[in-house]
Amino acid sequence: MTLSQTRDSQALRAHLEQQRSESSNQPLKSQLLPPMQETLKNWANSPTIAKSFQKPHEDKTIAVPNDPFLSNNKQSASPTLTKTKRSFSGKLPQVLHQTMRTDDRTTLEAYTFDLQHRQEKIIQGFQKYADELIVACYDDLNRDRQQIQYQLSLFEVQYQQIVDDTEKKPQALVQAIENTSLNTKQYLDNFSAQIQNRLSALKEAVKIATREAVNQLDKANLTKEQIKEALLQTTNNINVGINQVLHMTTLLMESSSARSNLMEADFAARASRVMYNRRQSAAKQLIKDFKDFIIQNEWSDPLVAQISNCNLSHQQMASNLYDMIEMISGGVRENAFKIAETFQKCRGLALASVKIFEQTLMDVSSNLESAKQQTVNALNAINMPGEDQLTTILESWKERWNKREQKLKLMSKQLIHANSYYVVGLIIIIQEIEKTKIKTTLTDKQLQLYFDQLTQSIENRFQRDSQIYNDTIAQIDTYYQKIWNTEDAILMSQIAQKLIDAMQVSMDKRSELILKYTAEQDSEFVKCIKDTLFEQLYEFASICSIQRDWVDWIGLKSDKMVDWNNDGIKIKQIDETVSEREKDVLKKQEQEQPKPTPSQPNSPSKTGAKNKDTEKKPDSKGNPVRKDPKNQPKYELNAQGLYCNLPKFSDMDQEKYKLEHGFSFNCDKIYEEQLKQQIIQLVLNDGKAAKGKKDEVVPIGTKWAEPGSQQIEILGEKETHKISLKASKDFRVMINFAILRYMQKEGARMAYNRSIDDFSDSIEKWKTDYLKILNEIQQNAFKEQNEQFQKDKKEWEKRNKGKKEQEPELVQPSTPPTITSLPENVSELINKVEIPQHKELDQSDTFLVLVYNLLPFEKIRTVPDFDAQFSLQINEVLFDEEAEKPESKAEVKRKDPKSASKDKRAPTQAETESKIPKPTKLKEFWTDSRIVTHGQANVLQSSFNNLYKVEVQKVLVKYYQMVKYYVHQGEHIRRKVAADSANLALTLLNHKMKYVQQTVQQIEVKFAQRNGITQRVMEKMTRQRQAIELQYTQADSRFNQFSIENAKNNKPDTAAVKIESPVRKPDSKGNLKKPALNAVDKQQTVANQIEPFLQKKGISQFIKISISPVNGQITKIELLDSFGQLHPTFRFCVDIYQEVFINQLIPGFQQPYLLHRQIIYAKDAFLSRVNFRFIDLIKKLNNKINNMISELLKAKEQGKVWGAEKVDYDFGFADAAYNQLISNYIPKPILEKNNTAEPQVSHPCIAIYDSLITSLTLFKEDIISRYQQDVNAFVKLINITTEGIKLQNGTQIGINEKKILAQRDTNRLCTLIVGRFSNIQLDLESVSETFKSLENLFVRQELVVEKSHLLQSSTMSASRAKAQKDANKQMVFKRIENSSQQISRLCEASLKLENCYYLLGYDRDLLQTVQKQPHKYQLAFEQFQQRQKAFNMYFSLFLAYFYTLEKITFDKIPDFKELYQTVSKYQPSKTYVSKNRIYTDQSQVDILTQFQTEYLLILQKFPNLDLSQLKQESECTTEQDWAGLSILSMGQRLGQQHRELVSETRNMILTRDNLIAQLLENINLYLNDFYKNEVQNQFIAQMNVSEDLKKDYVQKFSVLYDKVRPILSQMPEKAVILNNNCETQYKESKNQHEEIFNREINRFINQARLMQSALLVPGILYSLYPQLNQNISASMQMNMLFDLVYKQVAADVVEPKAAKKENPKDKAKEPVVESDVRQILKVFTDEQLSSFKLDSIEDSLSFYLQKSLKLLQSGMDKFSVLFNLDELDPKQLTAPIQAKSNTFLYSQITPKPLELLKDPETLNLTRSADDDRPLSRADTKKVPPKDKDKQDETAMPTCPMVPLVLLPIQFSDENIVKKLSSISENKFRTKAQTAVSADKLSANYFNVSANEAFNVLDCISGQIEQYHKKGLEISALMDRVKNEFTEAVKKAQGK
Repeated sequence: MTLSQTRDSQALRAHLEQQRSESSNQPLKSQLLPPMQETLKNWANSPTIAKSFQKPHEDKTIAVPNDPFLSNNKQSASPTLTKTKRSFSGKLPQVLHQTMRTDDRTTLEAYTFDLQHRQEKIIQGFQKYADELIVACYDDLNRDRQQIQYQLSLFEVQYQQIVDDTEKKPQALVQAIENTSLNTKQYLDNFSAQIQNRLSALKEAVKIATREAVNQLDKANLTKEQIKEALLQTTNNINVGINQVLHMTTLLMESSSARSNLMEADFAARASRVMYNRRQSAAKQLIKDFKDFIIQNEWSDPLVAQISNCNLSHQQMASNLYDMIEMISGGVRENAFKIAETFQKCRGLALASVKIFEQTLMDVSSNLESAKQQTVNALNAINMPGEDQLTTILESWKERWNKREQKLKLMSKQLIHANSYYVVGLIIIIQEIEKTKIKTTLTDKQLQLYFDQLTQSIENRFQRDSQIYNDTIAQIDTYYQKIWNTEDAILMSQIAQKLIDAMQVSMDKRSELILKYTAEQDSEFVKCIKDTLFEQLYEFASICSIQRDWVDWIGLKSDKMVDWNNDGIKIKQIDETVSEREKDVLKKQEQEQPKPTPSQPNSPSKTGAKNKDTEKKPDSKGNPVRKDPKNQPKYELNAQGLYCNLPKFSDMDQEKYKLEHGFSFNCDKIYEEQLKQQIIQLVLNDGKAAKGKKDEVVPIGTKWAEPGSQQIEILGEKETHKISLKASKDFRVMINFAILRYMQKEGARMAYNRSIDDFSDSIEKWKTDYLKILNEIQQNAFKEQNEQFQKDKKEWEKRNKGKKEQEPELVQPSTPPTITSLPENVSELINKVEIPQHKELDQSDTFLVLVYNLLPFEKIRTVPDFDAQFSLQINEVLFDEEAEKPESKAEVKRKDPKSASKDKRAPTQAETESKIPKPTKLKEFWTDSRIVTHGQANVLQSSFNNLYKVEVQKVLVKYYQMVKYYVHQGEHIRRKVAADSANLALTLLNHKMKYVQQTVQQIEVKFAQRNGITQRVMEKMTRQRQAIELQYTQADSRFNQFSIENAKNNKPDTAAVKIESPVRKPDSKGNLKKPALNAVDKQQTVANQIEPFLQKKGISQFIKISISPVNGQITKIELLDSFGQLHPTFRFCVDIYQEVFINQLIPGFQQPYLLHRQIIYAKDAFLSRVNFRFIDLIKKLNNKINNMISELLKAKEQGKVWGAEKVDYDFGFADAAYNQLISNYIPKPILEKNNTAEPQVSHPCIAIYDSLITSLTLFKEDIISRYQQDVNAFVKLINITTEGIKLQNGTQIGINEKKILAQRDTNRLCTLIVGRFSNIQLDLESVSETFKSLENLFVRQELVVEKSHLLQSSTMSASRAKAQKDANKQMVFKRIENSSQQISRLCEASLKLENCYYLLGYDRDLLQTVQKQPHKYQLAFEQFQQRQKAFNMYFSLFLAYFYTLEKITFDKIPDFKELYQTVSKYQPSKTYVSKNRIYTDQSQVDILTQFQTEYLLILQKFPNLDLSQLKQESECTTEQDWAGLSILSMGQRLGQQHRELVSETRNMILTRDNLIAQLLENINLYLNDFYKNEVQNQFIAQMNVSEDLKKDYVQKFSVLYDKVRPILSQMPEKAVILNNNCETQYKESKNQHEEIFNREINRFINQARLMQSALLVPGILYSLYPQLNQNISASMQMNMLFDLVYKQVAADVVEPKAAKKENPKDKAKEPVVESDVRQILKVFTDEQLSSFKLDSIEDSLSFYLQKSLKLLQSGMDKFSVLFNLDELDPKQLTAPIQAKSNTFLYSQITPKPLELLKDPETLNLTRSADDDRPLSRADTKKVPPKDKDKQDETAMPTCPMVPLVLLPIQFSDENIVKKLSSISENKFRTKAQTAVSADKLSANYFNVSANEAFNVLDCISGQIEQYHKKGLEISALMDRVKNEFTEAVKKAQGK
């Protein structure tokens, strides 16, 4: 076999193996081989010898010879059996022949002989079977070879016929080849499979034969060794023979497969050659067709239509603009908007047409691409090249159309720009007109303002003069009342006379000015009106670039009274008059500054010229440069400390920027004035070429303009007045000039912004240049240092040459690093350089915004080119590659048509064939439709007539109206002035008589009568003040109250310091004895340090301090009388001294380390009380002083009766008023200075009274100041005393500070932990209230319990005790609708309680952590994660059970979101990293972990602290000593609180567990009653409904028949109507009945499904509840069981199986139609289920809830029981299941079921006395609660798995199932098996639940069945009544 054949055989074997694996799932029937069939039948039917009477061999373990399995490793050399040797030839063993005799045989011998004969026959028969079997295998192999060869020959003939068929299409040819190849492979595969099946049957048959032979020989009493010896050789021969057959079969299949592959390859190659020839011709035709298609679509209709549309839209633009300009009138802003709006709409349509053309071109191109792709696909289908040719053809088309598109877009762009330009020009013209109108309106208003201001200023001046006059006369009247002597009165009368004369002058001036400006036709103001209108005409003329001398107003001339500027008009004559009238000499005149003379340009002085060469000129950067060019430039620091000047924005030449970047046409640098001069020259030449320099550049603004002028005449209302104007002949220059002038301001803004950008760049360049300077300076310095180093080095070498002791070697300077950043000071300076802000576009400039909406800035600068045509012919856009190539783009002008015609030649045949066709429907590719063309500016002419002339005519009309108006106003003013002047003349006459002629009378008055009264007041005030000073402000040496108060506190003090020395008595020898040392003397005596300190500070005479001689501590502090004598304030506060100051010091004496602080507290408290006391004193003092001031004020008022307080008799008071009235603005006095009198002063008594009042006020302030001085003295005294106390009690203070320092950290930690304890306490109180409310929500009803016991709690020992107390009470829900809400509250409170338990660190002892006792513990967060997962799983199943019940029963979806928002903070989180044991969120750390972390930080601060050896408080001296006591105190306090909280938490957990236990005990009792009651109520209600429906149905038919029956015989036609009504009534009633019936039946069945599906849920919750002792494995096992069950169903609700086919007969009997089962099973929709998943966190409550709901729904779907383990593989239950990270999830489920007896109490399953569940700690003993704190925590708590057993439960029987199955098509179950905790209570709970479920199902199934029968009866009744009614109608008709 060749290598290729080997590979083919291997591939064939692989293919066959794949087919076998695919077909292994199908049931195969093994068949016997045809030749072997008879042999096997003979062997099976062969007779056997009768059995022996002896008992067969008992040993069942006989060694059977090797089974004849086929082995590929063993191959026989010869396929025949002739050479095979047999070790057993069919004879009996020799041992048996020796015992036989042929003559005489006994019965035993005969039996033995028969037995041997039987054995030999069995062996011979087996050998014969083997020989026949091998021979049959070879026969089968020979026949297989012949059959395969024949079949392969047939396939070869089929291949030949396929290739020779010329009529067959390529696809059919390929398909036929593939089909034949597939048939060949399929045949070989089937044949191989047939052989494999045959060999499998062969092996099985040999096995059976061998076993049968062994059994027969065994029955024939052969031993196992004899059997093996007899059959071994035969079985080996069979193996060898079968292996040889297998080998030969393999070779046969491999060779056949190789032949098949070669045959397939050969004929496939032949077919490929045939197909290639066909494909080649087809490819050529496809390419030709595509090329023809491209030529046909060269000028497709869509493209031609869109080109025409573009032309039309652009032409429509010009037409619309013409129409709009013709319609407008006047330069109104709205007209600009109308023109812009019209143009924008037209431009939008034009651009849209171009876009549509582009889109159409893209669509056509896309269609051609699609056609190309179709052709390419066709070529690919036949596997032929040609895609490149297709691409070339299509790209040629695209290139032509891209050029056409570019041409069209260019034409459109140029046309739109030209139209946009002139639209912008018209808008700017309108803007200029409106601006001029606004300016003229402004001048009109200014004229009105001038008139108003003029008349107003004249009137205001007169009113002001009148007011000044009146005020001055009133002042004269007032002075008359206060003057004392006659001389002053005479002077005052002279002033009055002058003032009256001046008022007469002011009145005359007013009348004169009014007459001058308000005369009729010849007034000065009428001349101003005329001159203003002249200026307005000149302003309009400037729009058309017209000179002033080109404007002529025929009939009028200007008087040039009005000056015109950008701000409006200026009338100098009126301004001067107004200015004169507005002057006011009464106001303060500004000092006139000398006007600065205009500065002359600086001329170089002689000295400057001399020093010109010697000065150092800075370079371009402002850096001084040295003169010597040989040396490197050296830099010097300037005034700013920099080597070069900072850049300034003021240095930016704005004029240069305006020139370079401002607005000009096409950057020709021609601005307003230059263009204006060119236009003037263009007009003045009158058609002749302008004379200029030869190389002078013509501005673009006038490049294409037509030279010459035109005369424009504008008529006004009167024909005698008209305006004649001269303007340019070409209106385009007007547009250009207007645009240029208007955009100058915007160009200046652009240039300014450009200068800002350049300035910013210059700053960056400055930074770079400055770095270069710094590096250059640094390098120069380094170079100099290096040169100096070389010099020093040479000198050093000279000095040290030959010396033994050489000097230290010099250090060569290193190369400095390159400076890459500026110094800080330089950076600060350059950063402070201010960069101006850009000037933004003024959005308030409406016209500019409108212009920019039409054209951008750069586009406006481009003047339309009038030197080129815009129209394009078709020939210009053919772009035929074969024709003559178009000219290059560099050529601007076209060739002459005549010369072009000469170059034409006859095209070749190839060119003719490839000639691009011309479009038949398109005459011109592009049409020029600009609104302004060369020599065609009609639109501009129209706009000038409609805009300009209209506005100028309005100016003419306005002149006459204004003259008439102002003449009328002047006449009204003159009449008013005349009336005012007459009235004022009478007033002046009256004043002259009163103030000039009758003034010098009654001036003498007495003065001396007030002197006596004033003297008596002064004496009285002096006596009262002396009394107050004596009482409140003077020192008093008699004060002794401090001594009295101190004496009250003085008691015999043995500890006082005694100055005298103790008395020493002589001994017997006459020597003085040394005093014995007592206990006091033994202590170290503390020196009195405070007394010298107080003496040194100079306060010992004010305060007395007593100290203890024992320990030197201060025992008493007293203020001395000397302090009170010197500071009178404290004489009023002696009681406060005793009450506050002395008492506040007592704690300081008891605690000496606090005395220095306590005296400060005493000082503050004492001064606070003193302040209140002083406030009361000040009130009393104020009353006394205020009374004295009141007396003085009364006396002062009496003194004012005769004389004023103070009168300033300055007789120049009327000078300013006088000068104002006579318009004399140079100050001139009325009276001469010699005649003025001295100023008159007030009466002397007034000054005396004022002095006394001032002195009393100062006296009051002095008392308050003395109080503050006394307080400051007291504060200073106490502060110095405090320093002395610190010096005396320094030892105690130092010890106390150490104590405080040690306690600071522990107090902070204690505060932190206590705060968290408080939060937990609040949470526990909230949980407790929740549990109490839940107990109240559960109604406690007294129930009669017939059983001998109640189910007790299966969770806690504590809950068992509480349950026994409530033995006769059961908890029942108030309403089932609120069950989910109550369970949610229980869930929320439970999770909050678990969180509190975690935060407390579970059972870990805080005091052990403080005492650093060795103990082990499990991290609280890891325990919390385990318990959290357990309770999430537990409560999710709890909630899912009630949610489903509520949804089915009441169709209500509970609000889980509200619950989850509350408990989300208790859900799984990733705040703890178990690997590193760190918390990523400190708010989630438990308290003991946080305490331990903070506690270790405290211990680090006291490294030498030994908690095992703590000192007493009296012995503590160091910080470590006090820290130890503080830590111990903190530990005891916190440990006690922690133990109390843990105990409270555990008790609350017991309460929670008891609540859940009682709830679970009563769930089944209540829910079973609920199911029965609910179904019973539904049954009764629906039975009543059905009965009512039946009665109503029969009654309707009876009434109907009774009404119609009498007339049926007379009117037979009524029968048809009656039958129709009958049919209608029947259908309505039948449909109503079926709808109600189906709905209620489905509801019944659905409740039964839920009851069955969730039957085990309460038991699982009861049996696998997490325990308190950290044994959470029970709930984890529930989770494991949950996953086992969940894996059997899909994540989503499983679809129910298809219903069985209904029997038509049954359907006829039961007309009720069952509704769709899916509608019943969809308890929650997918959307509703997804709403319960509020997060994606695994192991969360939401995660488990959704899985629980899905599992419940799936159980109802499959009519299965949740947690039923009957449907699972037993291996899944017994095998250990390991979670990903939790090792405690190993399951211990025993496969042996636990049988239930009738009495569950007889089960031998009990628990310990104090707990009803195995201990959670397998290796520790239960510790009583009292000794729990002493528990050894060295053993880590473990979580062993709860032993589980399989518990079979039967909850219904076949009778119940039969009842429900008769109604529902799905099958209900009768029993289930689940895993429960191996304890008596759990089994008992399930047993009771099963019995209750049996009763409930039995009850409700009967009711459902009864309701079902009732429904069928009513349905049948309806049919019967309807039939009877029909028959009755027939009888009534007489039929």
